[in-house]
Amino acid sequence: MDESFEDKIALEIEAQLVSGRTIALESGPYRALIDRQGAAVQGLWWTPSEGATEVPLAEPYGAESPFTCGQTLIPWPNRIADARFLFQETPVALEMSEPALHNAIHGLATAALWDVSEKASDGSFVTLSFRSGPALGNGWPWEFSVVVRYEVSAAGLTVAVSVKNESRQAMPWGYGAHPYITAGGAALNACTLQASVDEWWVTDDRNLPTGEHLPIGEGVPVLRQPTSMEDVWFDTPFTVAQDTPVDVGWRELARLTGPVAEDQNVSVVMDADSGFTWLQIFTTGEKTVMFPGKDTEEGRALAVEPMTCPPNAMVTGQDVIVLEPFAEWSGQWRVHGEVSDHL
Repeated sequence: MDESFEDKIALEIEAQLVSGRTIALESGPYRALIDRQGAAVQGLWWTPSEGATEVPLAEPYGAESPFTCGQTLIPWPNRIADARFLFQETPVALEMSEPALHNAIHGLATAALWDVSEKASDGSFVTLSFRSGPALGNGWPWEFSVVVRYEVSAAGLTVAVSVKNESRQAMPWGYGAHPYITAGGAALNACTLQASVDEWWVTDDRNLPTGEHLPIGEGVPVLRQPTSMEDVWFDTPFTVAQDTPVDVGWRELARLTGPVAEDQNVSVVMDADSGFTWLQIFTTGEKTVMFPGKDTEEGRALAVEPMTCPPNAMVTGQDVIVLEPFAEWSGQWRVHGEVSDHL
């Protein structure tokens, strides 16, 4: 990232820390910035060992989140075709928030300034809350409340989300997050990506699934193995492989590995509980969109998005969570760093 752009981001973050929009967390080897706008991971850094240089694990940003960077996607992730769907005889008409493709995109809360419900005195965690209902006029006819807790510890950054349907009718629900991960700041073209996925879903020119799905290795790399990201491009939904091992409640979803020094590689690892059955993987760059501050071929960015349902799930019904009146749902995912062997 260009030094002058880094300086610009640093000044914007400082202003947001002063205003209270951004909250700084730190514990052990991890440090994070949480943006109340969109309940977003605004940056994550890790010190691999005592005396080592701190390295980034999530792309930082300043006053504005580029391309939904780090944000919380509720009550649906990704897209809804034509911004309309029908759920149990209830028609829903939403804002066309992606007008160029005639979709509603990434939920209702990315522009909202979330409330701080709780903050640790030692700076290790913060809980943000958001409430929506018909009175807001956003087209979502159900009332619900959400809390997201961000906590840094020796285990990394853990994100725990819970929702309660506050309505007297059943409500459809989906959750996603939109972090852009980085292997210690290594150029994406120099990195490898490994993901616990088994199929990818073909999308049309509106980025909506067509219904066709293929095994990895047919049209996309075999991501179950470390795959070079050099000139590899995605804007693709994947299903998480059902045989992904579970370790103390966590499944490893993805691992990005890159060189940070002549004799050292860093991996940024994303884990989640078993409720996350989808991953959307997206690369920025000259073939898609340019991530701010990354304006060269070596400066692409990578979003790895844990989701509970696929794009357009509200229309198709695929893997939509149905919350009965006053019912709750919860899930969690995390990001941590590892020092790894040579690529």
